[in-house]
Amino acid sequence: MPETKIDIRLIALYRGLGNLRSATPADHPEYEALQEQYRQASDMAERAVEAAIDESDADYSEFSARIQEAMDLIKEAEADIEKVVKAISLTAKAINIAAKLIGKYV
Repeated sequence: MPETKIDIRLIALYRGLGNLRSATPADHPEYEALQEQYRQASDMAERAVEAAIDESDADYSEFSARIQEAMDLIKEAEADIEKVVKAISLTAKAINIAAKLIGKYV
């Protein structure tokens, strides 16, 4: 029977969720849910370290499909976060330059 390590996929999931959690403001409506999912994925990865799962198991097939969808969306969200971070960085630079410029003339 083919076997796979489920922990590797769960580790990738909780790392992705951790990146999103770090980039999400604590007052965001989904922050608590994100934090809970991160904790659950971390706990499951820890529990699954020694688990070798039969890839032909129907539950594994469903898990595999759902985790892939989740990881794809996390990657998209991380890309958007990178855009937000870049926009904030560029905005901060523009504001600093404006302050410097105004300071010269006021």
